[in-house]
Amino acid sequence: MGHQVVTLDPIRYYGWWNCLKQAFTWIIGRLIRKPRSAPFLYALHFDNEIRKKGQFTFRFIKTNIQLKVYKDLNKDIKRSSYDAFIVGSDQVWRKEYNSYLPHMFLDFTKDWNVRRLAYAASFGTDEWCEDDEITLLCGEMLRQFNFVSVREDSGIKLCKELFGVKAHFVLDPTLLLSKEDYVSMLQLDKVPQSKGNLLVYILDSTDDKKKLVNQISDDYHLVPFHVNADVYNCGLELSNRIQPPVEQWLRGFMDAEYVVTDSFHACVFSIIFGKPFIVYQNKKRGTTRYQSLLKLFSLEDCMVPCADEYHRFNTNMDNVSSRLQQLRIESIDFLMKGLDSHPL
Repeated sequence: MGHQVVTLDPIRYYGWWNCLKQAFTWIIGRLIRKPRSAPFLYALHFDNEIRKKGQFTFRFIKTNIQLKVYKDLNKDIKRSSYDAFIVGSDQVWRKEYNSYLPHMFLDFTKDWNVRRLAYAASFGTDEWCEDDEITLLCGEMLRQFNFVSVREDSGIKLCKELFGVKAHFVLDPTLLLSKEDYVSMLQLDKVPQSKGNLLVYILDSTDDKKKLVNQISDDYHLVPFHVNADVYNCGLELSNRIQPPVEQWLRGFMDAEYVVTDSFHACVFSIIFGKPFIVYQNKKRGTTRYQSLLKLFSLEDCMVPCADEYHRFNTNMDNVSSRLQQLRIESIDFLMKGLDSHPL
């Protein structure tokens, strides 16, 4: 759209006291057999291993996204550095995914004469769990925004009830680009072909999800292939826990005849690439996100709560494509209006 764009990347500062707490949490977690409490300390002390596992992802970011790193957003950003700030999209307004939520409401720009936009901001769930002080601060900042848009129907309701702000619905930004855009931009035709035709992208593996994959494979006579590594399985060699390149992940959607997943964005890219899919309901990662997306395209039947609830059905992806084109025009129009260069 002709703008110079950078992505703000605030550094998380742990401090010695927080390090001590994380270490204590990790030890207690191991003693009571709750390995999920370990990743904080793991991330702190084994940065080299994390970078090894995510080497292709970090390379993709370095190549395609211009980051601007700040140690302290409140102190280090100069008022004259930017004309506009955009916050969005995936679960940016969910407490569990942000160390300090007011930053996601641009609190560091308070009283600045700049343009503020929320594009496809997501709460992730239909609940708000912050205390009154944080809620007041976030509401005060959100009312300074020039344009507010969200990605889920439930987000419109939360903005109105919590903050007294009218929010518009727009598409997730990944949906603003077409299949042809992704293929051309990332030269996907030059990426090695996938070793199968049933794309499997499972974030939180369970026996029941494996059962679902086998059912779909048998029903459609397809060969499953996985597009992500078992990153958190410490029983594997590190070389087997390296995430594949983003380009290879996307190539999977080119090659797939069918997709099975528990991921929101795998649903998104199935829609972009026109591939029929089944999504296993993933409450941990925010069911609201999935429901709102599927409802947009009349694809509610694509989500199942368990393998036993799965049944074969035909999905008309042509209708999905025409609906996507309409919503894409409306969403880009909203973004263009929000970034209008007229004086504030």
